[in-house]
Amino acid sequence: MMKIGQRIFKDIKKFWPIPIIAVVLYVLLHKLRGACCPAVLLLGLPCPGCGTVRASLYVLKGQFAQAFYMNPTVYLWIAFLLYVIVVRYILGKPLKHMVGFLVVIGVVMVIRYSYGMYMYYPTRPPFSYTNGSILEENIPGYMDIVSNFNIGG
Repeated sequence: MMKIGQRIFKDIKKFWPIPIIAVVLYVLLHKLRGACCPAVLLLGLPCPGCGTVRASLYVLKGQFAQAFYMNPTVYLWIAFLLYVIVVRYILGKPLKHMVGFLVVIGVVMVIRYSYGMYMYYPTRPPFSYTNGSILEENIPGYMDIVSNFNIGG
């Protein structure tokens, strides 16, 4: 039976490029474009995951209500992370329900996004427009379309 440290080391050895690539992309896109979300970069509009990083930072600071306000699905991601840690590393078992867990999180994110866009766009972050999108810069009249895009009324 493999010990906790061995399982962690094995996964780090197997997947080490992923977090490095993610951090490099995040830093580069923020430096070059001011955002890292593909929806924000292309459309200027938020995506279902918008606010998750900010919510995570609020959780780390102990500001749980602010985290919930920014993106309540952060708590589903924390539960998923705890599931992975307990099942994979502490118990040493295979992650049988991982895909189902991710599907549930994805569905909840889309429902939360749809509700938030309907209720709060464009007045409350993260349900707001970000200036400087690729379409705004390259399609004449794009801002006229977006400024008339009033979902919730």
